[in-house]
Amino acid sequence: MNLLKLAKNFWIDYSIQRTFLGGRVESIDGREMMYDSVSTGYNHTEFIFFKYYSIQPNDVIVEVGCGKGRVINYLLYKGIKNKIIGYEINVRLANLTKKRLARFKNVDIHSGNILENFPSEANLFYLFNPFKEGMMEAFKEKIWAIRNCNPTMLYFNPTCLDVFNDARFTYNILNLPIPFFGFDYKLAIINIKEL
Repeated sequence: MNLLKLAKNFWIDYSIQRTFLGGRVESIDGREMMYDSVSTGYNHTEFIFFKYYSIQPNDVIVEVGCGKGRVINYLLYKGIKNKIIGYEINVRLANLTKKRLARFKNVDIHSGNILENFPSEANLFYLFNPFKEGMMEAFKEKIWAIRNCNPTMLYFNPTCLDVFNDARFTYNILNLPIPFFGFDYKLAIINIKEL
């Protein structure tokens, strides 16, 4: 990573949460059902939320597996005033993120499993590959249950995309280049099919 990019990342981290937010946090279940918590890069957040998807004033945004809150951080940095909900199953990590973001009244961080306290008012879900197939299957059914909200899922690095090969869902796959690593990440934009 070049120094300019690192400095910009640190500036954005520090301006909102007063700490550096990069790095990986190990999965609390030994990677049986969930992956490690890894921060989405700000450059990718810019593409995902401001190029490939256009946030609407009535969107209720949920970050599934919010970790240290870097996506939420960037949305706040860009001036997004929408209600933003973060879910993090690692209670210690969720509590730290909640504390650092407490001054933002439009942000609510939940510690625990999103499947046990699903946000029925939400319509925009961001996932950076937070869990494996079994949990993704359950998540899909929760999305289906709120289909009247017309939910959209922005699924970055969609390793369990096959779960959505279902007559009720449709998706488009886009490439997000990562020049530093020399490859592209995938972004799946998933919606409920019109019935």
